Amino acid sequence: MLDALARHFDALCGIPAFYDLLTSTPALTQSMISFLADEVSERQNLGAICHNLYEVAGAMGFKWGDEEVNIPARFRSRIFDNRRVYSRDANTKRFSLEGEGTAGGASAWVESAARFSTQIPLEYAYAVWDELRDSATLKPDARAQIKGFLGTTVDDLKALAAARLAALRHIEAAFRYKNRQIEKQPLTLHRLDKVEIDPSAVPLRRSLEDFLRLEHYARLQEQLLHFALPPELRAQTGRTAILRCESYDKDAKRAEFTLNDIDGNPVAPTQTGTSRLREGDWLTLNPVADGETGEPPTGKRIVHGRLCVVEEIVGARVSMKLLAMSFKNSKFRFGHRSLDPEQNLLYTVDEMADDLNADKFLAACQNAETNYLYQWLEDPERGKTPRTGIRPSRLRAAEQFANLAHEAQAPHGLTTAQSTVIGGHITDRILVLQGPPGTGKSHTLGFATLSRALALASPARPFRVAVCTRTHAASLVALESIVARAKSVLAKRAGGEEGSALLEPLARLKVFKICNDAGDALPGGVEPLVLDGSGRMKAPEQWERLMREPLVVVGGTPGGFYNLVKRGAMKGKGIVWSEKYFDLVLVDEASQMGQAEALLAAAFLREDGQFIAIGDHRQMPPILAHAWDQDSRRELDYVRPHLSIFELLRKLNFASAALDESFRIPAEVADFLHRHVYAADGVDFHSHNLRRLAPLGDANLPQWIRAALDPEHPLVVIEHAETGSQQSNEFEA
Repeated sequence: MLDALARHFDALCGIPAFYDLLTSTPALTQSMISFLADEVSERQNLGAICHNLYEVAGAMGFKWGDEEVNIPARFRSRIFDNRRVYSRDANTKRFSLEGEGTAGGASAWVESAARFSTQIPLEYAYAVWDELRDSATLKPDARAQIKGFLGTTVDDLKALAAARLAALRHIEAAFRYKNRQIEKQPLTLHRLDKVEIDPSAVPLRRSLEDFLRLEHYARLQEQLLHFALPPELRAQTGRTAILRCESYDKDAKRAEFTLNDIDGNPVAPTQTGTSRLREGDWLTLNPVADGETGEPPTGKRIVHGRLCVVEEIVGARVSMKLLAMSFKNSKFRFGHRSLDPEQNLLYTVDEMADDLNADKFLAACQNAETNYLYQWLEDPERGKTPRTGIRPSRLRAAEQFANLAHEAQAPHGLTTAQSTVIGGHITDRILVLQGPPGTGKSHTLGFATLSRALALASPARPFRVAVCTRTHAASLVALESIVARAKSVLAKRAGGEEGSALLEPLARLKVFKICNDAGDALPGGVEPLVLDGSGRMKAPEQWERLMREPLVVVGGTPGGFYNLVKRGAMKGKGIVWSEKYFDLVLVDEASQMGQAEALLAAAFLREDGQFIAIGDHRQMPPILAHAWDQDSRRELDYVRPHLSIFELLRKLNFASAALDESFRIPAEVADFLHRHVYAADGVDFHSHNLRRLAPLGDANLPQWIRAALDPEHPLVVIEHAETGSQQSNEFEA
């Protein structure tokens, strides 16, 4: 039906709200509508071959014959004629077909015809309109085909329609397990043509709010289905681990566990390959069985288990830090119990259901009116206008720095595309930089950051850069590149006077990484910026010091910047979203970052600042829980909240550039990727890398390894039949 409605949008002008209702998010409108066919398919195991409305309702106890009109008898043809009465002969014990009627003691109803459709056959309507008549000229076969439809009246059809609605209500009420807190209200049919707001007028921020809620809901439902499995089955998937507590230090909040099976037998270190536990994972800790009932905890209790973080995994031993964190008044985070593990008891650890940053993303969407990136997304033409107030001398300074960077990269220098990104695009409000694999994206990011800082900084106004990434590891890579590129150009300046005045401010460059702990490992030249303050310096004092720096780069996740501003600038109070602090916001791996997260990353960008999105949509896209490509909602024709910020900016045709030369990939592989992938983006992707592996000589290696490492073949396909491993195997390693 949805497909049919979508093909006839013009006909929906009278009742667009009906289509919007049918295609709206189940997570947001569960109290209004259910698709019973899906619920029956997922929750019932009925004996009927064809799950149409008539068979399903009957199987679930609905009496079609209880109405004033005998529905099964009146509408037997093509609806209720899929069962026949068979009687068994007392002597031969064989069944034979009886005439129509009620099955006797030795008779039985047998499903003998397939009736997949739930629709009312059109012949009944034609009979009501007197367009289907018997005639003396009709052949016997034709008369037999229409006989069952003749005599149908309008009242009969109304009775069938009423019975169908009653059957739907009966099916919905027959489900044993349902959310008792939700009451499904009948639809007000005469108001279906009333539209509160047209989808084309829905603001992007509202769509992003719905997107965040739906993604969280879809992911939570999938996790609850997993949590509903017995512990031993969950462990077989690798997403759950069964652990025995070996020791627990309550003061230090650290516990030691060993991997076990459901019977408490230790798992050998060589048999841990199915486990997906990784150091740094956030998990919930729960007992294997309830202490009173002996039953495994329910999915809801698993969600509210104690939060913990994996600190170290050595063979079958797992060290974890137990957290005293619990949340309230949040749609994305949950309250958690303070469970203290006991020695020698069995526990499970499951993936955390909380989304620790979604509340922050939601707040950025709800306050997006003061966000300049959001304004440029809503009005792309405004976002494409050049930045004003940038003097030609500053543009020349950026070009001069690009030349110095080219010399600092001797003997190879920079590619033409790299030089253009570093020394150009200064006046663009938004720049989209595509970096295929091996093209020196991190090097270019570092030089581009320094170029803009040196060209646009002034004694009267500090220049502040925010480098936002989705992970802390990516932040470290970006910040390390900025520090290394600064050192390389400063070393070049030491050899001559050219560019000395331009590079002089680099000596005062400060690079910080937002951290939770002052002891976090950081690259040389990168200082920790602890959210709660450092030493005797509290967070507000640390923020004031940061704001006094003339040239500063701060790296972290969007959530980290939110906490930095909240605890530092706002002294722990509510954020004033109209306050702006940064002149340049760079988002690395932007092809993996959603739009709501990007709005938080750019929340503190100044109006005259620049937003640079770096990534490659041909590589890793955002990981989504909901099947957005199968969604039929009308507003998706106008807004695309599921796209990454990188892909959205590309589709809106903001200023873009692409790095085109790979320094890592062999030339033959680069040519393959160019022809099959990057040519579609207009990127002349290539490589001059002709290096090959050294010959193996007489090394005693299996034949397949020798084939894989043969320097004569830059691209090798290995086909194997190994099916025992789940996480990794010998051939991949």
